[in-house]
Amino acid sequence: MGSKRLGLARTEALLENLKRELQLNGSTVVGSVQKVEAVVGAGASSTKTLTAQDSGKVYLVNAADGTQTFTLPALTSGFHIEIIVTVLSDNDIVITAPGDNMIVSCRNFTASGAAEVATTDTCTNLVMNNDTVNAVVGTRVRVFCDGTNYVAIGDSSVQSGTTFWVTS
Repeated sequence: MGSKRLGLARTEALLENLKRELQLNGSTVVGSVQKVEAVVGAGASSTKTLTAQDSGKVYLVNAADGTQTFTLPALTSGFHIEIIVTVLSDNDIVITAPGDNMIVSCRNFTASGAAEVATTDTCTNLVMNNDTVNAVVGTRVRVFCDGTNYVAIGDSSVQSGTTFWVTS
């Protein structure tokens, strides 16, 4: 056995190139912070074009001043985001996939709140149709990608007799 010493640069390079899962055995990761970005719809409309590097982000959306569109990146396995409405708004929030490959399951409630309204579809665009009824604070969509399709799961406490979730 020798006493070969590794320099700091070499040690860093070895750690950066380590491509394995780490078994933490119930340990807690300290200092990990969720990536959060505030997004404000500007004027008539605003578009946020996402990349694979945006995976894991939570977008807090204020669409009070205009429609907000999110354009998803090319299909990338493991990509995931969450979009949360933070201000009551009558402007649409649109999520656009790169093709007809977004599987949608979203829900809200009827005008009386007595029954659930579900929207399921495979589409390119998912719209929170806020023209008919305001999106309430806390309305959210989680988007996941398996490399073949996007899966969008939406939930809103909106109570309306009109269609809130619209696909195309």
